[in-house]
Amino acid sequence: MINRERILNTFLNFALIDAPSRSEREVAEKIISVLEPLGFKITMDEAGDSLGGNCGNLYAVLEGEDSSLPPLLFCAHMDTVQPCYFKHIITEDDGKIRSDGNTIVGADDVTAIAEILEAVTAVYDNRLQHRTIELLFTVAEEESCQGSRLFDFSQIKSEQCYVLDYNGEVGNCAIAAPAKLSFTAEIHGKSAHAGFSPEKGVNAIAAMAQAITKIKQGRISETATLNIGTITGGNSINVVPDYCAIKGEIRDKTTEDAVKIAMALEHDLTHHCAALGAKLDFNYEVLYSSFGVSSSHSVITRYQKACRSLGMNPKLEYTLGGSDCNILTEFGITGIVIANGMHNCHSTEEYTTVDEMISVAEILINLMTSD
Repeated sequence: MINRERILNTFLNFALIDAPSRSEREVAEKIISVLEPLGFKITMDEAGDSLGGNCGNLYAVLEGEDSSLPPLLFCAHMDTVQPCYFKHIITEDDGKIRSDGNTIVGADDVTAIAEILEAVTAVYDNRLQHRTIELLFTVAEEESCQGSRLFDFSQIKSEQCYVLDYNGEVGNCAIAAPAKLSFTAEIHGKSAHAGFSPEKGVNAIAAMAQAITKIKQGRISETATLNIGTITGGNSINVVPDYCAIKGEIRDKTTEDAVKIAMALEHDLTHHCAALGAKLDFNYEVLYSSFGVSSSHSVITRYQKACRSLGMNPKLEYTLGGSDCNILTEFGITGIVIANGMHNCHSTEEYTTVDEMISVAEILINLMTSD
């Protein structure tokens, strides 16, 4: 039922598009060109305008022929991380697809796009009875899911969703994911001439450096991570710097736990700054909340049934990565994140395989057509 050559070509055609966050227009137009002939009703929102991008979230719906089956939503994102420009994609004899090592290949999340499009095309070509199928292709997912947060979820009919955006073995899925917050810490010292009177200054960079050495980073507990991602400060080599700032993120199993870590971080930084005569400004923002689904929920048992019908034994996992599923949960849609045949994501060693994309497309067809 799955056309091997077609799904491969679909992946390659989309992967060759340079589509970093806020530049997804060409991807969206190609998706529309596939879905419109299949009878999908398609709309694009104005999320791109709000984000300063060239494209909004793409929503498509195909009314079901089997009214006894509840509608289901399938979600993927259209943007990729960088480096993504001028890809040279290599398809090996065993079906492995990778880049030449200078860029990503785009498996995150182009595999999902190819799998969804192949599944709905196969449903159409084979005249399969299906439920109402809703598709959501989001923008700026790689920027903390900013695109999906702007989507009007009131138009969604489905109460359940499958988000295709999970690294690892096909059949596995994430049934829980953490909250994520960003933080900014700004240290204010006192400027002075670096040669004439350095003792009159309070070096903000030095204060920040001492504070950072005392902050535990990486995996700080069984469920939490903390990462300082950027640091800036100073404006001239002959001036004692009076400003230094860091930005980072915190993830933990609940929003409340993540906020507690942020508060503890602020307390520790304030203490270290005060000891050196500097002052601290600290702010944080919750980018998305956590989600978790009971293993007995129908959104999971339906997925398990679909996988097992194809000879797979799905594993239910907890992930420390976020996705549009976190946002969907906030808006009352219960979902899980399913593995879609992408590996080593967010690196130039990223790859996928044709066989995995075929398997995922088969899972999707089962979900679209069975109870």
